[in-house]
Amino acid sequence: MKDIKDYLSDTTNDDQHYRIENHLLDCPLCTDAVEGFAKDNNFEEDTEAVFSNTYFEEKEEHKIVSIKPLPQRNFQWSKLAAAIAMLLIPTVSMYVYFNQNFEDRLFTNNFETYSDGTLSNLRSGNTAKTDATLAGALEAYSAKDYKESLLFFEKYLENNQNADLTFYAGLSALESNQLEKALNYFKTARINTETYFLESSWYLGLTHLKRKELNEATIIFEELQIQDDGFYSKKAEEMLQKIKK
Repeated sequence: MKDIKDYLSDTTNDDQHYRIENHLLDCPLCTDAVEGFAKDNNFEEDTEAVFSNTYFEEKEEHKIVSIKPLPQRNFQWSKLAAAIAMLLIPTVSMYVYFNQNFEDRLFTNNFETYSDGTLSNLRSGNTAKTDATLAGALEAYSAKDYKESLLFFEKYLENNQNADLTFYAGLSALESNQLEKALNYFKTARINTETYFLESSWYLGLTHLKRKELNEATIIFEELQIQDDGFYSKKAEEMLQKIKK
């Protein structure tokens, strides 16, 4: 239950958030549970009532266990399903995590959603105020609606060359699991922008990992490691140590 409450209140860390979302993509029961919990503020109270209103009576003569509901209050079966799903999610999440392949685990442990002050500056700039497409892209990205933001970025970049926004288009594609597009955008940004060269290199390497392209990812991280940066060069060095164990 705590996992879902933390997930809905956005207090999970990046690894937990990714693992839960990855599980929800393949589990309709848990998805329904999350949606039901999101709509019901009294969920925890009602769920406790569900279990407290059921008791077990063992019949000694026949050794039969019967379940008798006490007619204290009504409850929705969807809440019971949600409660069961919440108990299962931690176990299932751990199972999914440890059954990921090597590249997936590296990606999961090292991916973090990127954000900086650039988007805020762009949203308040004159261009965003006059260009509805760019404004839509920035708004959707800020709201973490990455599929929608990618559509806007793609439309805007058709008629406007902007290497910095190409990087953000790559992020939107990666966040929405459109890996081929992410790969192309990061490669383009890496060549054309000085501002986001290091960031583009890092997320390009992560995209290769998610595509199970370990050799290509290693090449990118090796190139990034020798950059005199301090932050991404160190992250690349740590990544390479994990890869070459």
